[in-house]
Amino acid sequence: MTKEETFEMKYNKHTPWADILFETELPPTILEKMIKLSDEILADSNRVNWGNNLAGQIKDEPLVEPSLLKKHNLMDFFGNMIVEYIHQCHLQKAPPIHHGDMERLRSTIRVTINSMWIVEQQTGEYNPIHTHTNCDISSVMYLKTPNFLPSTKKDRDDDGCIYFVGGASNDGHTRLKTNSIKIKPKPGGFYIFPSHMMHTVYPYKTDDNFARRSVSFNSSFEYMGEGGEGVRSYESLKDIKKRAGR
Repeated sequence: MTKEETFEMKYNKHTPWADILFETELPPTILEKMIKLSDEILADSNRVNWGNNLAGQIKDEPLVEPSLLKKHNLMDFFGNMIVEYIHQCHLQKAPPIHHGDMERLRSTIRVTINSMWIVEQQTGEYNPIHTHTNCDISSVMYLKTPNFLPSTKKDRDDDGCIYFVGGASNDGHTRLKTNSIKIKPKPGGFYIFPSHMMHTVYPYKTDDNFARRSVSFNSSFEYMGEGGEGVRSYESLKDIKKRAGR
């Protein structure tokens, strides 16, 4: 019997047309700061309601104002995470031979955080499927998650989950990819995605006495030429309050 010949081969995967859903975990110190910041906002009777600008069927969605991000030294952390996301998107869309150019391009990215808000989702509340507008990149981080009771159909386990929906084949069916992913949130989970990516959040039931809490933000970026790295900004508080109707 002839011995089967084997080969060691290198290969590249090219998916420049694919959107990236970036998943990571907040460092414990950042998670602690975000919980403290959100507790502070939710305890403020004069907090700015951002919910009228959002799709969610959720009562309490207060704005996170720039002064609080600066107070807790969080602006650069989130700005740097968005730069890393943009860089990974650049690497994906460029052939390997051009990855060196993408490394150089990274230093020219300037990020603006357009708006940030808390989603204090109570039982029965939900977010219908939607995208985010007037920005390039969106994100969500989870701060507190109660113990979700089992879904009516236990094999589904949908309650409290976020669903991301990407592009599908022309006939809506393919055996080689899927167009959605379901994620059960956990404290510290942090996700970054293109603003045009559709997503939805399901309602939930719980016996716990606290809500499913997340923080989301939208951001935009541009290229500033050499030396642009490290520039982080937030829309002026005046403009944000004006849009919030305060």
